[in-house]
Amino acid sequence: MGGRMDPLALSYVFRPRFQTATIYDDVYRETGAQYRHQVNRFEHVSRLEAPLGSGRGGLGLEFRHLAADIRMNPQPEEETYLVRRIQRLTAGIGGHLWDGRLTSGGCMGVNRAAGVWLPEGSLALAVRPHRAVSLTALAGRWSDLRTLDYQTEGEEYHAEVKVRHSWWTAGLRLDFSRRVRISVEYRHSRTNAPARWYKGDGFGFNPVISTGGVYGAVKLQPTEGTSIIFKWKTLTVDGSGEAFYYSEQMGKFTGIIQDETDVELGGTCRLAPLSRVSFSYGNYHITSILKGHLDPWPFSDAIFAQVFRIYFRGSGEARADRLAARYTRDAGTRENWSFQVGYVWLTPDFELLQRRTKLIIFDSGEIFRSYLNIIQAEFLVPEVRKTVVLGEITLTYAFAKAIPTRIRYREKPPPVEPPEEKVAAKGGSFHLLKLSYVW
Repeated sequence: MGGRMDPLALSYVFRPRFQTATIYDDVYRETGAQYRHQVNRFEHVSRLEAPLGSGRGGLGLEFRHLAADIRMNPQPEEETYLVRRIQRLTAGIGGHLWDGRLTSGGCMGVNRAAGVWLPEGSLALAVRPHRAVSLTALAGRWSDLRTLDYQTEGEEYHAEVKVRHSWWTAGLRLDFSRRVRISVEYRHSRTNAPARWYKGDGFGFNPVISTGGVYGAVKLQPTEGTSIIFKWKTLTVDGSGEAFYYSEQMGKFTGIIQDETDVELGGTCRLAPLSRVSFSYGNYHITSILKGHLDPWPFSDAIFAQVFRIYFRGSGEARADRLAARYTRDAGTRENWSFQVGYVWLTPDFELLQRRTKLIIFDSGEIFRSYLNIIQAEFLVPEVRKTVVLGEITLTYAFAKAIPTRIRYREKPPPVEPPEEKVAAKGGSFHLLKLSYVW
C-alpha cells in the first residue's frame, strides 16, 4: 500500500476493495538493570476503495497510524526520547475522461499529532496527448508537529516543532513500445514553521528547509517473463533555522545541507510456469552538514550570550551497497511463497566539532571533537514472504532479519568485561502483515 493515497490511481478502481496492512520494524532494543535503549517503528494502514457509478473513476477512504520511538536511557535519572505519533484520515476521488487522455483527482483530510488536528490536501492532473507520452503534475500541503523530551536529575524539558509542508511534482513517461518504458520525475518540497511557535516548556525550532530531487527509471521487457529495471535518484536538501525559548532566540542553525545519490538495478526471469528468480543491486551515497550555534542562557543580552556561545559543525557521509536475490514459487492460484537473501555493505563516517567560547579576555574557548567509531559494517538480510488466497481474500505475511557479519572500528574498543547485570540486546527484525478483500 506504500505511501500516501494517490488520487490518479483511484481513477482506475473498477471493483470495491478493502486493504489493511501492519508493519513493525524492531530496529534496536537494549535493556539492562539500570538503563534502556529502544528504536522501533509501527505503522498501520487501512484503505477502502469503490468505483464511481460512471465507471470512469473511484473513491477512496484511508486511515493511517504511525508510531516511531527513539528512547535513550543511559542512567535512571537521565532519559532522552523522540516520540512520533500521528493519525491521518484521508478521503480522495479520481476520474478520467476521453479514454484516459485526461485524468484528475484530489485528496483532503486531517492528521492528528501531539493532540492537535491539522488539515491537509493534494491535487493531481495527468495528460496523455499521445498513447506513448504521459505528463503528470501533483501538488499538496499539510502540517505536522514534532516533539522532543529530555529528562535529567528529576527535571523534564519538552519541546515541540510545528511545521508546514508544501510539495509538488512533475513527471514525464514515455512508452516506446510494450517492452520499453522510461519515466523521469522532479519532486520539490518546502518545510517551514509559521512563527516562533512553542508549547510546553517553551523550547522550539523554526526551520526553513527546501528539498529537490530527480527520480528516473528505465524498464525493459525483452521477452515474456523477463524484465530489467534501472532506477536512479539525486536529492538535495538546503535549509536553516532558529532555536528559541519562548520568544527569546537561543541559537541558529545556519546550514542544514544534504546530498544523496542512489542507483539501483534489478531484473526478473521466469524459470518455469510457476517459479521465477529475481535479483537487485543498489548503490547509495549520502553526505550531510549541520552547523550553527547555541546560547546556553537565552535570557541575557547579545554581548553576554556571545561570550558563552557554543558553536558546532557536524558532517557525515555514508555509502552503502546492497545485493539481493529472490526465488518465488507459485503453488497454483491460491498461494505463493518467496525467499530472499540480501547482503549490505555500509561505510559510515560522522564527525561533530564543538567550540565553547568563554570570557574572551581570559580564554579563547575549548574545542571538542567526537566521531563515529564504526567505519564499516556488513549485514546478511534473509527474508521470507508467504501469500495465501482464500476466495476474495488475499493474506500476505513477510519477515526479515538483519544479521551483522562484520564490524570494523576506527579505534579498537576496550575489552568487554562480563557485566555484573543481565543485559538483553535485540532488534534488526521487520514484520509485515497485509490483508486484501475484493468484492
